[in-house]
Amino acid sequence: MLGSAIDADRLDEIFAMWNPDTVFHAAAYKHVPLVEANPIEGIRTNILGTQTLAAAVAAAQVKDVILISTDKAVRSP
Repeated sequence: MLGSAIDADRLDEIFAMWNPDTVFHAAAYKHVPLVEANPIEGIRTNILGTQTLAAAVAAAQVKDVILISTDKAVRSP
């Protein structure tokens, strides 16, 4: 199922339909220069999306959450 990590209603709908034991969270922008150029969208997705997902997971009493992060280290010029 497809949805946005910042859409609490969609997350609740998905969790109610599937009643998952485990949620894999990988919804975050990974391209650092792109996020640096668009900080508001980075905050909305990476921070608020994770916060919204955490609240939905708690409400649905999901047993396990696995955060998948493929962020790369950034080299300073």
